[in-house]
Amino acid sequence: MKLLAAKKGKIICAALIAALLISTGVILAVVLTKKEYRSISVEAVQGSVIVKNEKNSDQAYKGQRLYGGDDVTVEESSDLTMCMDNNKYLYADENTHFRLEDNSENNASRIRIVLDKGSELNELTEKLNTDESYEVDTPNSTMSVRGTKFRVTVFKGSDGLVYTLLEVEEGVVLVRLKTVTGTYNDAEKEFTADQSALIRADAERSEFVRTKSGEIVRALNYGTLPKEAVPRLKALLENTESSDTGKKDSSSGEEKPAPQTIDDSSAEDHTHTPGDFAVTVEPGCETNGEKAAECSVCGETITEEISPLGHDFSDWKVVKEATCQEKGAESRTCSRCGKTETRSLDKTDHSWCIWQTVKEPTCESDGSEERICSSCGEKETRVITAEGAHKWSDFTVDMPAGCTTEGYGHYTCTVCGTKGSSTAIRAAGHSFTAWTVQKAATCQAEGTEIRRCSACGMTESRTIAKAGHSWSAWNTVKQPTCGAAGTEERVCLSGGEKETRSVPATGAHSWGDLITDTSASCSQEGSGHYECTVCGARGASETIPKNYDHQYEEISKVQISDTQYKVTYRCKNCHAEYSATKYGKI
Repeated sequence: MKLLAAKKGKIICAALIAALLISTGVILAVVLTKKEYRSISVEAVQGSVIVKNEKNSDQAYKGQRLYGGDDVTVEESSDLTMCMDNNKYLYADENTHFRLEDNSENNASRIRIVLDKGSELNELTEKLNTDESYEVDTPNSTMSVRGTKFRVTVFKGSDGLVYTLLEVEEGVVLVRLKTVTGTYNDAEKEFTADQSALIRADAERSEFVRTKSGEIVRALNYGTLPKEAVPRLKALLENTESSDTGKKDSSSGEEKPAPQTIDDSSAEDHTHTPGDFAVTVEPGCETNGEKAAECSVCGETITEEISPLGHDFSDWKVVKEATCQEKGAESRTCSRCGKTETRSLDKTDHSWCIWQTVKEPTCESDGSEERICSSCGEKETRVITAEGAHKWSDFTVDMPAGCTTEGYGHYTCTVCGTKGSSTAIRAAGHSFTAWTVQKAATCQAEGTEIRRCSACGMTESRTIAKAGHSWSAWNTVKQPTCGAAGTEERVCLSGGEKETRSVPATGAHSWGDLITDTSASCSQEGSGHYECTVCGARGASETIPKNYDHQYEEISKVQISDTQYKVTYRCKNCHAEYSATKYGKI
């Protein structure tokens, strides 16, 4: 959708502003003087855009006034342009949802866009005053600005996190991070023109997404911006600037005349609908072309610029071969305009042969080697560094070491044959066999064991400690009772020695369950006693409470008339009976 057309575009825009002046009267007059009146309105709308507030939920229309608390939804294949305070613009793309918050009291404009879905472009044409503010709030961050141009996009990733993409085209944007629950984490950063940043968050964290190099600042990719967003907003801004009266031309210092309006009472605001475009100026490789069409509504001629075609170069062809001594060159030619480009080719590397030894190095002096380029014959020489020390051979033993005596030997240089100084060989130490028992230990006497060195025959002996008694299990000799201790003993299985120990008395009687002597009935108490489960002693007697309620059960039914029958009941415990007459038949 284009709002800016060539030739007559600014005049039509002026006509639109004039119409707006007629409809809003005093409001616009005050805005154009000292900006003492703050306003928010719909500048342009395409497709389905719903504005919802406490009273209504209707389709947005051009010139509609908006207020704090309004909820705006831009449906698919739709867009919205909003103007605030005559110097702030917002362009919302399709599938975008935001809520508008503002505080316009005391001429102090405080605007807050709460964006939770989609993408919108913001343009502040003037820096804010000290008592003004402009913020875009997303689920995971807040963007604060003074005067700038930036885009904010909110989406939910496949990982379930909420993402916000900030793209700054002009000015400075301060970003403060927060979780999706609204908790700020004190992380904030400023982003300037041509910079962008990606933010992600959930209920517990909010962070900048870093690039592969660890940076959080990314280059702004203009290719990702919607095709119509920037031209559309630019057209609105240019139209607004052309309608401002009393401004001076920056080059001449003179006041610009007010734009002329079309005095046509039948003219209607409309978007130009061009027919088929025809090329009027063919584009070149580096020059712009032009095409024109006629608006099917008003007949106005609409022109559009055709971008340069760009050169159609052939493949690069070598015109001078590069060597290891001299650079080469290659060129290519445009098939349309014949322009030729030439670039140099770097020198090739030398074609070196393998290194050849000229002088062998020794233990104490350097050697040398050289190589030759097979293309140009150039030579390179390099030093083969002397070893700086003898290369000693394997160790030669002159006197082997014994178990307790040292030996000695020497090394020989494999390069010059020099014999090194004598080197001591440490005593090897005894190589003992495993310990062998000479006399086994018992529970009454110690034993002995020996070992022998397999190299020199030396022997060593040591004592084996007594084995200790091998006791049997404890056997009861006298059982303990409730009032008297018992005894038990064990025997050493090796030497027959005995050990005896006391078993404590069991203590107080261990009474069992109550033994019934006389059973209780429904109307009479019973009695019983306890007995010790260890010694059989009889304990005190105990009363068994009587059963207070008969436990009746039905024992017979007899039909006594056509309408009545008698039921007899008997107690399970005392066998007492009673009867009851009931109505009905058995």
